[in-house]
Amino acid sequence: MVFQDPFDSMNARMMVGQIIMEPLLLQGIGTSGERRQKAVALLERMGPDGGP
Repeated sequence: MVFQDPFDSMNARMMVGQIIMEPLLLQGIGTSGERRQKAVALLERMGPDGGP
């Protein structure tokens, strides 16, 4: 288990989609459009309540 302080680990100035896309960018995965599509698909899958 890894305990983290959410205020230290997340940038409050970034939108959720940007936070999801950041690791893909850092690893060089996909184009900008592909990263955006992956983020949108994940957010749609999770829904507004954070679960399936």
